[in-house]
Amino acid sequence: MKVLINTLIFLLILFFNTRVVASEIYEVTSDVFVRSGIGTSNEPIGVAKSGDQVKVLDKSNANWYKIEFEEKVGYISSKFVRFVEPVAPDPVEEVPVMEEKESYPFAGVLIIFFALFLVLEITRRMREKRIQKSIKNFQNSYPELNIDIERKVEVSEKKVEVNENTLLRTLSPSLRKLIDSQLINSVKSGDDSIIDVTNESPSPVPKNDKRGFMQVPTWNHKYIYSKSDLNSATSEQKIFYYHFKQKFLNGTSLDLLGNTNYAFVLLFDLLDDYRNHQNFNLLESQIISLGNNYYKTRSYGVRFLNDIKKELGIQSGFAGNFTSQKIEIKPADEFYYEAEPDYIYWKVGSKYKEKLGLNEEEVKLLNKLWESTTNFCGVEFCYFQVIRLYLDTIAVFAKQCEKSGSTLENEFLIVSDLIARKIFGYRKGSANYKMSVKNTSDELYSTIFKLCENAVREHYGHKRKLSAEIRYAEPLITEHFKAKISVPFSNVINKLIVKIPEPDEATQKELNALNTSRWKDEFQSICDNFLGDEKRFVEDIKRLGDLNAKNPSIENIFFEASKYIASKHKESSLILYIHYLHYDLQSAKFDNKRLAKTIQKNLFKSQEQVEQFEVIVNDFLKYQNLDKAISAVSELYAVKRKRIKLDRNSIEEVRQQHAGTVELLNEFLNDEEEDGEKKENDMDSFNEEIEIHITSVKEEVSESPFLDEIEFKPIHYSALELFSKNNFSIPVSEIDSFAKANGVFRNQLIDSINEACYELLDDVLIEEEEDFYTIEAMYFQTITNK
Repeated sequence: MKVLINTLIFLLILFFNTRVVASEIYEVTSDVFVRSGIGTSNEPIGVAKSGDQVKVLDKSNANWYKIEFEEKVGYISSKFVRFVEPVAPDPVEEVPVMEEKESYPFAGVLIIFFALFLVLEITRRMREKRIQKSIKNFQNSYPELNIDIERKVEVSEKKVEVNENTLLRTLSPSLRKLIDSQLINSVKSGDDSIIDVTNESPSPVPKNDKRGFMQVPTWNHKYIYSKSDLNSATSEQKIFYYHFKQKFLNGTSLDLLGNTNYAFVLLFDLLDDYRNHQNFNLLESQIISLGNNYYKTRSYGVRFLNDIKKELGIQSGFAGNFTSQKIEIKPADEFYYEAEPDYIYWKVGSKYKEKLGLNEEEVKLLNKLWESTTNFCGVEFCYFQVIRLYLDTIAVFAKQCEKSGSTLENEFLIVSDLIARKIFGYRKGSANYKMSVKNTSDELYSTIFKLCENAVREHYGHKRKLSAEIRYAEPLITEHFKAKISVPFSNVINKLIVKIPEPDEATQKELNALNTSRWKDEFQSICDNFLGDEKRFVEDIKRLGDLNAKNPSIENIFFEASKYIASKHKESSLILYIHYLHYDLQSAKFDNKRLAKTIQKNLFKSQEQVEQFEVIVNDFLKYQNLDKAISAVSELYAVKRKRIKLDRNSIEEVRQQHAGTVELLNEFLNDEEEDGEKKENDMDSFNEEIEIHITSVKEEVSESPFLDEIEFKPIHYSALELFSKNNFSIPVSEIDSFAKANGVFRNQLIDSINEACYELLDDVLIEEEEDFYTIEAMYFQTITNK
């Protein structure tokens, strides 16, 4: 019955309120955004200027008022408006209604009331069941929050005023009542205050204990601007936040598992609490503790503390009139926080301190750098050599500066000062100037590291280099950069690079995989040192192949070696060609390159040898037995001798027929001349027709590996496959040779490929970087069918 009466009263109020709505006029005290919803996370729909008067439609939210703004409805922060006068509602024009006979006006109203009553009653019961179930699960999961029933506590009659911004006020009244009934012994009816039953004062500094009993609900990262951002959280997130806050105030910090939104909401919550208790020392200790445990809040906490210090007049030596409380001021050189944030570990010095045995000064130098992400430094051996060269270079240059009466910092300051004043226009000594000098100094250290990396790259045959130029085009700055930094450091690096050890076998393999044409320098060295020992040449090529085991273009090593040795030793040439086929079969695409006809003429004396070699190759492609194929090649050039038997009786008969010897001899000589001419003609025919026919064991796939919507030509396929085999980076000279071999210009080829892909990628596929053409692996993946 009580529910029915309440429902009727509510509907009557709603009925009359829909007819007459009163509003109030407020004046805007400062320029402020008018937003589309409650909270700063909503988009602004306009700006209310200072002095403007707005009509407030709803004040149910104490922090944000619903207003009428430029014929639209928006929300404005209550901090920036003040009350002016109420607005009388517009008079309701009464329209005469014609009487209808036998009408029952209250029948419909009663039916509506009854229907609403049923809906509300069902909804209320379902909601209570859900809440009871949630609270029960909450209690079963976290028994440490349960109240000991047998504990007797004398409840103080003094009421403690609840902060308007506590979490419980953000929940619905029924949910808040149920949570309060479990966490608080008694709550008086109609009293909104929380009664302290623990007789314990909260500790302002939580212990650094990351243990917690409650599972952290995931809260996707967003920018938190105030405590009111908690309103957009789910009920589960709100309950956890309340648990998290209580744990923090009781001296325990929980591991948030990366959900930093909770920490930032707590930061603003602590600031709101400070507006009530006005205890700066308590706030300072809490924010420092929050920053120590959740380092991402540090810089913001310091900023807020400094702002409050300015309000209290205790910053920069200014003494204010606030003597009501004792405030302890930290010295200017004292740090707020006990430890460095977690990201310091990823600085180079801290990460490799133990592994490289670095001292504190070296760690400090390396911590000016972020972890290198280049592929070259991805090889640990190379990375460590770059680091050692960098440290040695800094040490040698610092000694040179001392001898000349300067320091490393002074040399850096000359360039940094020019950039701060000439580029940014900062006044010398200002805060912006100091920040610019520091940032530029860090950039210069990074530039020196790049110079060292380029030197190690060149020393290890990795030809592609990083850009180590300064990013400012001012001639004076460029001149000083070269004079003070680039040239002196390059000279020191060139002297120290000879001390860098050669890479081990594992590093060689990694480098050859990164630079697929790196083998060419070693191959050329092997060819230059060839002195006729074909066995050693073959072994050197095999060793080079082992070092290129991860190189996707390894087969090219053996093909080029086969071509080189063909004119010097035939058997070795064919053995290396068999090795080429062996690795070509293992590659992504079976290229099946053929030796040039001129080389084939030099390798085979007759068509019979050609046919025998064809059998060897096709048998190898079928069964892929490398050892058997190499043995067969060795037998191909084995000397085949025939045993001649003399018939003595025949010889005696010839002697008896001596009279006819002359005629027989003349006839024989004539026949031999004819046979010689015939053999010459046959050999000429062999030289013209010679060609090895190799049957591929891999099925030819007509389907293009690239998307059908891209109109590629055959030459485009070949060029892109060349990029794929060379780790998506090819020297310009190699592309130039490829283009000439196919009868096109280099720029024409690159532009046509980029034009074909531009509509799909909305960007160029192939980019030119110094002496290389490169393709982004992600772009290549986009244009393929895979």
